[in-house]
Parts: sequence; C-alpha cells; structure tokens
Amino acid sequence: MAYKMLDLVNDAYRRSGVTGNGMPMTANQLDEGIAELNTILDHIYTLNAVNTTIAYNVTFDGSSDYTIGVAPADPLETQPDIALPIMPMTIDQIVLKSSGTREIVYPIDPITYTSRTLDSLTTSSPCLFYFERTFPFGTIRFYEGTPSGQGELVFKAALVDVTSNTDYVNFPRELKPYLIYELAYKLADSNGFETQSLKVQSNNYFNAYMASTYKGQSYCGDVSANGGKYDIYAGD
Repeated sequence: MAYKMLDLVNDAYRRSGVTGNGMPMTANQLDEGIAELNTILDHIYTLNAVNTTIAYNVTFDGSSDYTIGVAPADPLETQPDIALPIMPMTIDQIVLKSSGTREIVYPIDPITYTSRTLDSLTTSSPCLFYFERTFPFGTIRFYEGTPSGQGELVFKAALVDVTSNTDYVNFPRELKPYLIYELAYKLADSNGFETQSLKVQSNNYFNAYMASTYKGQSYCGDVSANGGKYDIYAGD
C-alpha cells in the first residue's frame, strides 16, 4: 500500500507536536504542510547534479489552460484535464507535434506572465507557457495560442507517493524519514513548538540520505502504480 504525501504531512504534524495522535489536520494546516514540503523538495532538487526528466505524451484540445496531475482512483472525484502517472514538480518544455514537426514551447515565470497582455493576439501556436503547481492538481496556462493535437510534456516529477521502499533514483528509501522530520521541524518552528530535537533528527536523516546518493545504486520502485507509460531520461 502506497504511503501518500498526505500521510507524510500528517506524520510530520504529529511529530511536530502541532497536532496530537488522532487529531485531524485542518485545511489551513494541510496547505501549510504541502507548501513547506514543496520548499523542501525544491531544495532536494538543487542538491542533485542529475535530475530525472520524464517525457510523457499528451493530447491538447484547443484550450488555453489545463489542469494537470494524477487522476484520483475514484471516478466520481474531480479529474484533471491531463492525467499523468506522477505529479510534475516543474515542466521544462512542452513539445507540440504536427505533420512531422516538433515545436518546443518554453516556460515563462509567473510575474512576466501576468504582466503581459493577451489582447488582440490571434495566433494558434503558443510561444510560452506558465505552470502553476498546486494541490491536488497543477495548471498549465499557455501564453498566446490554443494548441490542438498531440504534444509531449518534459518534466521533473514531484513527490506524490513515498513507498516504504523506494520510488526511483531521486527518491531512495533514505529520503522518506528526512522529509518527515525536516517538515516536522519547519511546522513546529512556524507554530511556536520545540524544534531542537526535531532538527537533530532531521540532520541525521539528511546525512543518511546524502550518503545514499553517492552509492551509485540503481533504485527500483513502483512508479507506474497509477497507470500510464512514460520514458525516464537521466539529465536534461
């Protein structure tokens, strides 16, 4: 049974002392936990000299924006416009495929995106896109243009499922306890709880995680539990 991101945040809250055993998180606490976890993961990615890049085929239907993420198992729950086997952390490129040609669309930062006007633009071919990472789904917004047809997302995966063993090379088993205790430390600190023991634990697990990244191992895990096929490339 997969250990979900929600489980990780919940465990971190219990270890932080902010919530007790059996106490559910509030919606605001969950938002805070996910925001802090994303910050930790951003840092983890900067530490890795090689980030796993995934290329995944998608279909665009002529819209200017799309929700994107892992489809819920329950078909009655809200489904993303573009369902991926694993949640993206960042999207490096979007490739549009038409009549044998491949056109690459590059990301734009949110400040530049919101400051540009879309008035009087008529082209159907996007020149840029903005990816907003939220929970449970992210959103792709094209700047200029509404593509239709086949495409390809080139992205780095975010941590959605942390299994009891490993996920893949960027997420070895040693990463899980570090994420729990580092998140617990941050949550305790922001809520005025004791942090020293949590930081000691976090540092110990971080050292174990960093040591594991130098082993040169090839980690294997079930990264296809949500269905779908995709290619994994080492590096950009």
